[in-house]
Amino acid sequence: MAQRRGGSLSQWSECLNPGVKGYSVKTVLIYRDELLPISETFIQSQVSALSRYRAQYAGVFRANKSLSGLDSAILAVPSAGNPIEYVSKRLYYRTGFAPRFYGALRETKPRIIHAHFAQSGRSALHIAKRLRIPLVVTLHGHDVTVIRDYQRLYRGLWKDASLFICVSEFIRRQALAAGFPESKLRVLYNGIRLNVPTNTEKDKDMILFVGRLVEKKGCIYLLHSMLAVSKACPGAHLVVIGDGPKYSELLSEAHRLGIPCKFLGSQSLSVVKAYQEKATIVCVPSVTAENGDCEGLPTVVLEAIAAGATVVGTNHAGIPEVIAHEQTGLLVPERMTDELAKALIHALGDENLRSRCVALGRERIRRDFDAGKQAKILETIYDEVSRVAGP
Repeated sequence: MAQRRGGSLSQWSECLNPGVKGYSVKTVLIYRDELLPISETFIQSQVSALSRYRAQYAGVFRANKSLSGLDSAILAVPSAGNPIEYVSKRLYYRTGFAPRFYGALRETKPRIIHAHFAQSGRSALHIAKRLRIPLVVTLHGHDVTVIRDYQRLYRGLWKDASLFICVSEFIRRQALAAGFPESKLRVLYNGIRLNVPTNTEKDKDMILFVGRLVEKKGCIYLLHSMLAVSKACPGAHLVVIGDGPKYSELLSEAHRLGIPCKFLGSQSLSVVKAYQEKATIVCVPSVTAENGDCEGLPTVVLEAIAAGATVVGTNHAGIPEVIAHEQTGLLVPERMTDELAKALIHALGDENLRSRCVALGRERIRRDFDAGKQAKILETIYDEVSRVAGP
């Protein structure tokens, strides 16, 4: 029932440290029940920055719309897109029976398993116990903010997981309020590679939104703010990149409002990056959803700054941990359409403000969100947890 493709461990060792015979590499299992939806580029970015650990992706099944680069993933249920796959998933979740899956995982000789999101952490806990390795779980957002019975769901995880990594101070506070053990909570921001700015010419009138089209992303408030923005700045136009359950609703609302707006749906990473480099403003209008769902710290904020765009966002979740108002970007209260419109108009009309925000924002990333620095901290965490767990 397991599926595995890709090079051997020795081939990986040579790739990581060419010319050094017998170089020993430690393996970390990167676990997600569903590997890996296209919206979860932050996991892949973190993995790509590791240097002392070889990452082996593992999960129950492959997402229908998944990121590339997962051909060597070890799966409990190979995705076949037929009724057998559905039955196999149910069987695995109910019984945990998958001897080939566990055998393939053992062959990688993992030192640790790192699960993303608390829900996947519950599944990973069974693997950690079978393989007798420690478990680290990263908490990202909805896994500790949505209203639910955390005691019932995660009591076992709280007891047996070695550490919980929180992607922002906000998420650490939410996890603490949900009942996660304070002694096991550690904040580690996701990192980003801060490349040299490109020579791409900015579209001085472009406002860009990138994200899943769900309630907490707040795109509806951006659409309504564009009424005032387009009147004050006649050339201003909005580009929306992303897909999700609210796509049709938002598209219809944009047409009803008659605002200058283009919906591009899901796009490749290269297309998203090109738009981020061309946009003058990237808007991140996130809100707390009705069920409590919140962001952790949206990666698009870091990507936008790295691409030389000015971020206009809401004072929501971890966003203020990157954006200081009129220093590294602009902040407005959640759901305040008028305030959002004013901030967008202000940013569009003030080139000095934009230049300052981008410069200070890049310095902020260089100091606290550099992918290489954050990966070194993560690998130190792996070392610490493995050492405590013993051989």
